[in-house]
Amino acid sequence: ILLQILKLLFTKMVSRKRLPAENSRIKEVIVFINGHYRQKLTVAMLAKKFGYNPSYLSRMFKEQTEISLIKYIYEVKINHFYQDIIKTNRPISDLLRKNGLTNQRTARETFKEMFGILPNDLRRQYTKMGAKQD
Repeated sequence: ILLQILKLLFTKMVSRKRLPAENSRIKEVIVFINGHYRQKLTVAMLAKKFGYNPSYLSRMFKEQTEISLIKYIYEVKINHFYQDIIKTNRPISDLLRKNGLTNQRTARETFKEMFGILPNDLRRQYTKMGAKQD
C-alpha cells in the first residue's frame, strides 16, 4: 500500500511540474493561431514552428483544451468569418477566402453547427435589421 501511495504522489507531483511549461507552450500556439488565422495553418506547420512532433502537439493540445487542434483552428476562422458577415457587405465567397476558409462546404457545415444558421441566412437577417456597415 505504501508503494502505491508513493507511486501516486510521485506521478501527481511530476505531472504538476510539467503542466505549467506545456500549458505555456499551448498558450503560445493559441496566440499564434489567433494572430495568423487567415493563413493556411496545419498541425505539421505548427508542430515544426513550436518544436513538437505533430502527433504529440495534437494530443497535448486536446488534453489541455478539450478540443482538437484542427477544430480549434477552424473555429477561430469561422468566428472571424461570422464577424465579417455581420460587419461588412463583402460577398460571402470573398469573406471565406479572406479568413482562410478554402472549403466552402465544410465552412458552411461548421458555421451552421456552431451558430445554428447558414452564412447567407445570417447576412439576410442583418440586412433586414439594417445593422450592417461597410
